[in-house]
Amino acid sequence: MGSAIKRLIVLAVLVCIALSFLLSVAFMLSRANHEHDHNGSGGECGTCTMIFVAQTLIKQLCIAICTASFVLIGFFVLFAAFINAHSYCIRTPVSLKNRMNN
Repeated sequence: MGSAIKRLIVLAVLVCIALSFLLSVAFMLSRANHEHDHNGSGGECGTCTMIFVAQTLIKQLCIAICTASFVLIGFFVLFAAFINAHSYCIRTPVSLKNRMNN
């Protein structure tokens, strides 16, 4: 699979996640002061149930984003430490241009 197709798929997934997050927030804000209909199926208000589902989705997305960002930051810190340690390992008197005269 070409790298352009992979980038397009990743972009599509990110757009879907962002849209679900934004639409959930918009739904909760638009239905915050709704009339409760407790005569629905099971005696529960359907709008309240959907608001609860949207809140759960937002919490899960926030936890996933925070976890992924902490993991990525950890990888970047470890990578930077490895590069920094590797740059110290390859220093030799010749590469530092030290003269070794007695």
